[in-house]
Amino acid sequence: MAQSPIDHKVINANPLADLTSSLYQDDTDIIYFDDEPSVGFNAYFSFGHRFFRNLSDFHLFVEMNYDLYRLIEITDDNYQSLVSIGIFHAI
Repeated sequence: MAQSPIDHKVINANPLADLTSSLYQDDTDIIYFDDEPSVGFNAYFSFGHRFFRNLSDFHLFVEMNYDLYRLIEITDDNYQSLVSIGIFHAI
């Protein structure tokens, strides 16, 4: 598996549990992302989708724009549940 973009803040868990968890406060943004090797990073924010050409650009954007956040990697295992809760609806 590829190295996580920001290991100490990446959560690879059930997105339904993550969205309803009492551990998340209203001021914590959840950012969903996937790594397309040799292409770049897709990231899904509350405002919509953004593409980053490389890990450095993604990391810089997140660190500069968010104080509290959780990263959830989009995987084959959680993709359908993300679709069902509407993560990609605004895209």
